[in-house]
Amino acid sequence: MASTETRTLKLVQPTRTYDCLYDPTYTVSNARDHFKAVAQLRTATGRLELTQNFQTMFTESSHLARHGFRFNPDPVPPFISREWHGHADQQRDVIQRYKTFNYAPHIKVPEKHFEAVQPDGKDQYKYFHRPIIPFLQRMQPTSVVLAPRLNMAPQKNMPPEPPTKTVAVQTDYRESETQTDPYSPNYVMAPGPPPEVFTLANLAYGHGLPAGLAEVQMIERARQKRKWEEALPDIGDKHQLEKRRKMMQEQQAREWAVRENEIEKMQELQLELLEKALRSREKEHDDLNSKRLEHMWAQRQISLDRRVKRIRKHHAIALRRLASEHEDPEKSLYRRDIVADYGNPASLPFAPMTRVGVFPDRGADKNVVQTRFLDTYQGRFYLCISNVHSFYVRSDKRAWEVVTRHFTLA
Repeated sequence: MASTETRTLKLVQPTRTYDCLYDPTYTVSNARDHFKAVAQLRTATGRLELTQNFQTMFTESSHLARHGFRFNPDPVPPFISREWHGHADQQRDVIQRYKTFNYAPHIKVPEKHFEAVQPDGKDQYKYFHRPIIPFLQRMQPTSVVLAPRLNMAPQKNMPPEPPTKTVAVQTDYRESETQTDPYSPNYVMAPGPPPEVFTLANLAYGHGLPAGLAEVQMIERARQKRKWEEALPDIGDKHQLEKRRKMMQEQQAREWAVRENEIEKMQELQLELLEKALRSREKEHDDLNSKRLEHMWAQRQISLDRRVKRIRKHHAIALRRLASEHEDPEKSLYRRDIVADYGNPASLPFAPMTRVGVFPDRGADKNVVQTRFLDTYQGRFYLCISNVHSFYVRSDKRAWEVVTRHFTLA
């Protein structure tokens, strides 16, 4: 059995009525569209109200109206601006395009100011968020209290849970992004002197490891210093204090020399970087200057082409004027009189010639009158005797009646 179901579709309104006045994110292409939207607000059908005429509300006469219509006052307060607020953005876009296409870095684009956010004021609703709690049922508190208890006893027919499971995990990071420092296992130091590798404990991956030339030189200097410390006389030996002091001064001089060498290398590196930055800046300035010169040259070339075209046009006009003056040295030329040309039957506008491409007789057969009153004798005779001001004798009356009956039967 067939059944019929009626469904009512809800129409979704793309924009609210007063978005063009209140919504700060409402965007139109120009001021014309904004004023068009404001004009639609003034003539909206929602402001039209049906009013009853109580004196003639129950009348049946077609000359008296039972009700009428009126416009309600504008619900928007008068202090709300109806003007378009996109002039500043439009001016900023024009300046940005001019700066981009004219290679003018000295022009400053006005900054765009945004309204301050008020988390504890009108923007407070933006900072509310429903907590994400898994398996949370959307139920009223009373329903939760009165909910029946569930039987949580294990079922006897349930299959046993396997000891291992295979679970697939998908991550949002790539393997290169999740790469950490190399793994360093725990260790236990054996009794005795510590190995030499423990002197590199201050080095880490990305900070000295993998070792480069500078790290190798540092390791060699550390080895030499350890050898020097082993050869250094004891501080308690009074007979070798002078030797100890001399060896310490020599070691200090060597360390200062190494330090000065490192400082010089750092200064040279900084100078190279500064020189590279200066060269890059000069290159950018040269590129901007060359682009600006090319743009100016193109503009000058366009203006030069326009001037050349204008000069050639004036030159052609002057040549034609000289040729006309040469053909008519007595200056008997006169301005054309259009009315006289069309009033003269011998003129070309009145009667154009076929040799100049005009055929005035083309399609003249369309205006030929084809009628039986002109092609037959009876028709011509009918035209002659049917004239109001013509007279005919009694002897022709018989012929007239015959012709009239003939046309009537025909």
